[in-house]
Amino acid sequence: MKIIFFRFVEDSCSGNLIFSTFAAMKKKITGIILSGGKSCRMGKDKGLCMLGDRPMISFGLAVLEDLCEEILISANDDEYLRFGHTIVKDEVKNIGPLGGLYSSIRQAGNEDILVLSCDMPFVNTALFEHLLRHKGNALAAIPEFQGWIEPTCGYYRKEILSIIKQQIDNQEYSLRTMLEKANYKKVQINEQMPLYTPYIFSNINEQTDMFAAESHLAKQQ
Repeated sequence: MKIIFFRFVEDSCSGNLIFSTFAAMKKKITGIILSGGKSCRMGKDKGLCMLGDRPMISFGLAVLEDLCEEILISANDDEYLRFGHTIVKDEVKNIGPLGGLYSSIRQAGNEDILVLSCDMPFVNTALFEHLLRHKGNALAAIPEFQGWIEPTCGYYRKEILSIIKQQIDNQEYSLRTMLEKANYKKVQINEQMPLYTPYIFSNINEQTDMFAAESHLAKQQ
């Protein structure tokens, strides 16, 4: 007999309860949050910038903590230790998010991995649950919305590490190129899905983005 767990989970941004049919217990999944490093446009590590009354990285951590038994923070700054999770520093520096992904996947203790960039604070748990349900046997399952994919918000299998290593050895640092070589799966997201919110895939890259995010967050509270 198969037992299905039903639960309500709290959205990390609005505080609203979202209905979920995912298992009530945490899975054997590693969550990796990419801190992004120091941003010239923001003046410091984006993950440590305050959004509302808390550091931006805390939004993504709340989502991953709800699903994953292990959390790794890809960061080169020991200040991230205060969030209570293992920090993974780049083994290969200055190659963008591919470097953080490579080092963190190498240290992941599970085959199934969820990846989220710290500058996407409005991603919710329901999106990752949707990816996990539709990943099939792919090495990566990445959301696609309005023709755009989100490589720093997706499911990865640890087996993809060899392809990432080959990319680094060839000095090809594009996440999209790596995914194409991995024959990844696109998971379509549209505005009619219950998991969708208008800002779900918003990236915060500069101060104007931060102002917009602050305004959106205030409306949710």
